[in-house]
Amino acid sequence: MSEPTVPGPIRTCRSIGVAAPRLLGAGITLLALALYPQSPPPLPYDVIVVGAGAGGVAAALQAARMGSRVALIEDTDWVGGQMSSAGVSTMDEGHFFAANPTGIYREFLERATAVYSSRSKSVATCYWSPSSHCFEPLQVERTLRAMLHEQPNIDLYPLTTVSAVLLNGAAVTGVRLSSGRELGARVTMDATEAGDLLALAGAEYYAGNGAGSTPGSCIQDITYAAVIQRYDPLPAGLRFTEPPPGYVQARDEFRRTLARLPFNDPTRYPVSFQVHNQYRGLPDLNRPGSYTSLDAALITKAGVNWVNDFPTYSPYATDPLRRFLLPATFLTDPAMRDDLICQAKLKTLNLLYFIQDPGGLNQPDWSVSQDFAGSQAQRYCSIIPQSMKSIEALLPLRPYIRESRRIMAVHDLTINDIRRTPGPDGVPRGKSLPTAVALGDYFVDLHNCDSTPDLEPRFGETSSDTRGLDGPFQVPIESFIPKRLDGFLAAEKNLGYSRLASGALRLQPAVMSTGQAAGAIAALAAASRIQPRQVNPLLVQKALTASESAISLYVYSDVPFGSPYWPDVQLASSRGLMLGYSFSNFGVTGVITRREAALVLTRLLNLPTAQPAEGIFDDVPPTDPAATAIEAIYRRQITQGCSAAPLNFCPDATLSREQLAAFLARALQLPYAAITLADVSLKSPLYSSIAAVSARSIMEPCAPGLFCPGAPALRGGLARSLIRALSVLNGL
Repeated sequence: MSEPTVPGPIRTCRSIGVAAPRLLGAGITLLALALYPQSPPPLPYDVIVVGAGAGGVAAALQAARMGSRVALIEDTDWVGGQMSSAGVSTMDEGHFFAANPTGIYREFLERATAVYSSRSKSVATCYWSPSSHCFEPLQVERTLRAMLHEQPNIDLYPLTTVSAVLLNGAAVTGVRLSSGRELGARVTMDATEAGDLLALAGAEYYAGNGAGSTPGSCIQDITYAAVIQRYDPLPAGLRFTEPPPGYVQARDEFRRTLARLPFNDPTRYPVSFQVHNQYRGLPDLNRPGSYTSLDAALITKAGVNWVNDFPTYSPYATDPLRRFLLPATFLTDPAMRDDLICQAKLKTLNLLYFIQDPGGLNQPDWSVSQDFAGSQAQRYCSIIPQSMKSIEALLPLRPYIRESRRIMAVHDLTINDIRRTPGPDGVPRGKSLPTAVALGDYFVDLHNCDSTPDLEPRFGETSSDTRGLDGPFQVPIESFIPKRLDGFLAAEKNLGYSRLASGALRLQPAVMSTGQAAGAIAALAAASRIQPRQVNPLLVQKALTASESAISLYVYSDVPFGSPYWPDVQLASSRGLMLGYSFSNFGVTGVITRREAALVLTRLLNLPTAQPAEGIFDDVPPTDPAATAIEAIYRRQITQGCSAAPLNFCPDATLSREQLAAFLARALQLPYAAITLADVSLKSPLYSSIAAVSARSIMEPCAPGLFCPGAPALRGGLARSLIRALSVLNGL
């Protein structure tokens, strides 16, 4: 990764163009669209990613690893967004991601955890869970920056803002920076925290339960998170000398949730300071020793992201005026956004004062940590008193924005797609979506603005839909692509989905999963010089599984990461072609019956199986659960059965490799091929089928120069053959 310079006397990467203006929420200056059909900008990049948050970093890494030259533009001097610069560095995982991290998110966890393991420190310091992943924001940022630095074809533009999106008709061709410099690309992505590039590009988008210029009534709360630590002694500049403005009112709100109490039950409010710190406890590299989230008295560092949501009421209050909502115009009005962010920051300063205040929690040795010391991107608020500027300087660089503008996509993901229903194994899963390219796993978690009138009538969702389960669900490629705008993708919390779906996809692991998918789509589009909407979903799925990014709703213990069958089993199960013996065991070395093969082939070819069975085969009665599938492949001339008189199919017989070759060659209508295999005679009635699938590598030899025609076909090999057959069907 390089941090590029511009011609002229100023050559540091932090000074490309103009440093970020002191506009708190905007991140991107909202200026008029720029249209240059007569002189398209140069194309120095394949992919431009605007916003180096969790999704933007994942997108940039994936695109670069697939050969694209990438520009990554960020208006602060930190990377990581909600994971680092917004100070929410405790990873919000559902049970699925906690047990099965995947793709670039998995790589990040391994690298970040290794830093703490080398110092014999646990990262299970939050959420009262031994499997949690909790890191200091500074270490998150350093880990992500190191991952970016290893990619020489990523140019990072820190402290840089975008002033306009370049268009050629209805296609985005690049961006103009606030310095006036223009960057061109085949694909541009919006990975900003609030979806600001959508507006600049003229993309159709949702805002709250409204759209475009008429945003809805409200969006989820924001939180100006902070990181606090215990000092010994406390530096003078980090001790409050006066209460922040509005302290008395804020103190009364805090007391309903957080109070000076002995260590107590986290499910009963108010909670103690120790319980508060257990919730988002962080490891502390600056101190010796280790602790977990269960060692309440030992925790010396924690995130502040519980009682300081803004502008929410405490959900435990009895005040009838408790319903304070963040207007959706927060997303569309830069001045309002700046003002509200400053108010959110002030609320967090009030909480920090409450922690130190003898009349509050009386914890005089606790104050804001110095993780953000030295950043040039801190944006100061005029409503913060001068006496508190040294504390304000150490707050995160941006608030945690839970809800963004969202594109109107080719397919808008809704609760009907992500609702998790327990399967026979008890694991809740979402709907199977054959074009899935990413996963989420969190329950629907809206912070306020969650009543039925606040939701979207167009999607038919109600507040009762928020009471769902967590578990894996899929995100299809169509949710990344705007309805009409070309050269453009969403890559953060701004995909095409409903408000409820966004509440399950805004968490760090899911955002990295969707970001990685966006990077793969962009790289394939750029390499083929086509629009993102023209990219074949199968190619994206193959690129992602090759990168060990899971897309399947199932995890099979006999096909772990690193197994040669992992990508194929992911694709076969994700597309519904094959499932395992059980929900945790694929049976990769198991044999296949002819009945099972018929079912698989009808799914591969999408053959109709709804009509009643006719009883064509003597040994397959119409009541057989696979009768319609068996008869479908007979009508398609894929099988002639196992005997002609009587006409039998032998459904329970084990499928041999030569029989599988015949099924696949006929199903795909493969042309003749000549190939020499020591154990397959040229006179064999199935030679042409075996040669056809071997020549195109749809089936692999069992050993060099051998096919083992009479050996049983195995499930792992069938999964691989199905994906290669699917490529043939897709003309790939």
